[in-house]
Amino acid sequence: MSNNREDEGRPEIKINKKMRTWNKYRNYCFIAAGVIVVILAVFIVVNMVTKDKDNSDVANRTTSHNNTVSQTKEDSSNTQATTQPEPTKEQTTTQQTTTKAQQTGGTLKVSGSAEEQEFVGADKFKDCVFFGDFIISGISFYGFLPESQVVSDDNATSDKLQSQVDSALSSNPSKVFIMVGLNDANYGTRDGETIAGFIGDTVKEIKSKSASTSVYILSVLPVTSAFENRPNISIKQSLLDEINESLSNNAVEYGATFIDLAGAYKDGSGYLRTECTSNGSNIVGGYYPFMLNSISKLING
Repeated sequence: MSNNREDEGRPEIKINKKMRTWNKYRNYCFIAAGVIVVILAVFIVVNMVTKDKDNSDVANRTTSHNNTVSQTKEDSSNTQATTQPEPTKEQTTTQQTTTKAQQTGGTLKVSGSAEEQEFVGADKFKDCVFFGDFIISGISFYGFLPESQVVSDDNATSDKLQSQVDSALSSNPSKVFIMVGLNDANYGTRDGETIAGFIGDTVKEIKSKSASTSVYILSVLPVTSAFENRPNISIKQSLLDEINESLSNNAVEYGATFIDLAGAYKDGSGYLRTECTSNGSNIVGGYYPFMLNSISKLING
C-alpha cells in the first residue's frame, strides 16, 4: 500500500444515477421535441392555407367536369319535325320586339323549363364567342363548340374578365356572349350592383374595341339549396338574383342585350334543379344543349 495519500480527506464524488441517464438521452429528447414543434407548425400553416383557399374561390371546388353526368339521349319524340303554323299578329309583334331588343339592348327571357335535348344549332354560332367562367368552359369541354369559340377561365371574376377582352375579340366575332359572377358571389363581400357594374365595364371595353360586335350578357345561373348551405361556400341565391336583376335593368346603358336563362333552370323554390347538376353549381352535359338552343332561337328567330 502506498504511503502517499494525496487524495486523503478529499470528499468522494458520486454521480447521481438519474443525472447519468439524462446526460445519456438528453440529445435524443431535444431532437424529438424539435420534430414535434415542426410538425405542429406545418399542420397549422397547411390548415390556414387550405381554409383561405376554400373561401377565396369556388371554382377550384366546383369545376369537376370529368365526374359529371355524360350527355343523355333525347327522346325520339323531341326530334320529330312539326309543321309550323303561320305566325299570328301577336307572334309577329313579339318577334319585332325581340329584334328591337337585339339591336338596342334590353332583356330577352328564355321560356320553358330546362331539359335534356340535342344541340341542333352549331352552325348558327360559327362567328360567335362565348366568354366567361367555369360554366362557359363546359361548352367546349363537352364538345358543343370548338375551343376557338370559347374564351374561359374557371377562376374568372367580373373584374378580372376585362383583361381577357382582347382574346375574346381575336377572331373578330359578330357576337360575344358573356357569363360570369359565381366566383364573385363566393367572395361574400360584393353586392349585386358592384358585380353587375364590373360586367358592364367589360361590355363597354368590348364595344370600344369592336363597335360592330353585338354583346349578350347571359344571366348567372342558380345553385342548389344544398350547395348554398355548404360550410365553406359564401354564395347566396338571393345575391345571384340581385346580380341578374341589376344586369337586366342596366343592359341598355351597357349597350348589351341581357338573356335571362336562370329561370329555366330553377325549381319551385328558386334554386337550381338537382337533376341539372352533379355538384350543386356546374351544369351537366345533357343540359347545355337547352341553353344553346334557347339562345339561338332568341337571337335568330
